[in-house]
Amino acid sequence: MKIALAPDGAELVWVDDGEGEPLLLIAGQATGMAGWGPTAQALAHHFRVIRYDQRGIGGSGQGSADRSRSSGDHRMDPPVHRRQSAPCAD
Repeated sequence: MKIALAPDGAELVWVDDGEGEPLLLIAGQATGMAGWGPTAQALAHHFRVIRYDQRGIGGSGQGSADRSRSSGDHRMDPPVHRRQSAPCAD
């Protein structure tokens, strides 16, 4: 596991497995990165799979209670690579 330090002091825990194009898996609010289990393992055969525990979930800390996104500072947002999906076959 790796740790990213947010500007407000929160320690955010994350892991990456596999090689290739990055694929970011984001768990729901009450689920940590462990919830991806076998899905993340299978995807790691084809992609660099990045998972993390959101603030206050799993191994990640909460950080300061007065944090605000109103400043427009998004330096801690993970990089997102969007990929067009192929149309579904009938």
